Amino acid sequence: MSNAPQYRFFKEVELPRACLLQELLLWVSAQSLHVAFHTRDGTESRQCFETLYEEHGASGNPFVGSWLEPEETNRLGIDRHPVHVEFFDYLEEDSGIPDVDFLSRMIEQAKSLTTPFENPDESLRQLEAQMPLAIKHDAYKRKWESDFEDAVDYHRALILTKLRDGDLVGRGVSLASEGDEDMDAAWEELAEKQRSIRGEDFSILLSEIAREEWISRRIEWTQSRLQCEKRLYVGVQFLISDVLNVFPPRNDGEVQFSDGGSFVYTDSGATPRGRNTARPGRPTKNWDAVSVYIAEIIQRDGSLPKKQDALAHEICAWYKRKFGGSIGLSTVKSKLSQYYASEIIEKSRK
Repeated sequence: MSNAPQYRFFKEVELPRACLLQELLLWVSAQSLHVAFHTRDGTESRQCFETLYEEHGASGNPFVGSWLEPEETNRLGIDRHPVHVEFFDYLEEDSGIPDVDFLSRMIEQAKSLTTPFENPDESLRQLEAQMPLAIKHDAYKRKWESDFEDAVDYHRALILTKLRDGDLVGRGVSLASEGDEDMDAAWEELAEKQRSIRGEDFSILLSEIAREEWISRRIEWTQSRLQCEKRLYVGVQFLISDVLNVFPPRNDGEVQFSDGGSFVYTDSGATPRGRNTARPGRPTKNWDAVSVYIAEIIQRDGSLPKKQDALAHEICAWYKRKFGGSIGLSTVKSKLSQYYASEIIEKSRK
């Protein structure tokens, strides 16, 4: 049996029409190949409105798995991604490794009995028993994030040079904004644009970004945004055809493949490099629960509070307490802007 050929099979993947800022960085630095992902209505994820509000983290795309593969971190010369370590090294932790800050708050609540635990003493012991692993993993994450930033620093500079020289062109949805103080107005403008379009595809709103706008301190890589003097570009992306022309794939070695018709395969004993497609998707955000919570506020108080920003922070804190995870503040603000723009809600506040 040991002499039997070890077949490996490969099928063609669909590349997206465009990639986001963080995806571009991961392709150039780690040769991290991202594929097309379609939402239920058929919209490709990079053109889906939800990508305008979410952070794009290590995967580059908020709709797909949230880590880099070992082959990719090896190319960067850094340790395995923290989520990969958590998923494969601590499978017995059914709920994952808890965040240190969240676990600390849960322990304090258990001590003060402000949370109705069925067995407070046992619950407290279980929570405290998780803390050593949480602290250890938190330290690993912090170091990994620092190492990652150092590893991609050169590649960010390389991408910026190509953008400033006009070799690569970026596109984004342009919003009127001069900084953080105008963000509420910017999200309201975006919500208005979203209401004017049927469906979730925002690609019709994309406009070309002038090359002189590309300044390093203005780039928000993980959110795919560019803050200019008078404009904020969100959903910044680049045509894949342009990306591959400027940054073609690197050759890490030759592997002999055979044509199997709808697939290719190898039995040469080589281990071709590539992304593991059997990864879990990103955790689902319970936006239905958020909508119910907003409805409860309206029912309880008769209207929404005047300060939209304060309500957004309240909802984020409530979500963290109830589900133990986090939701993006900008996403919450965008969803709230649709409520505040409603004529019915507006009349109730007068």
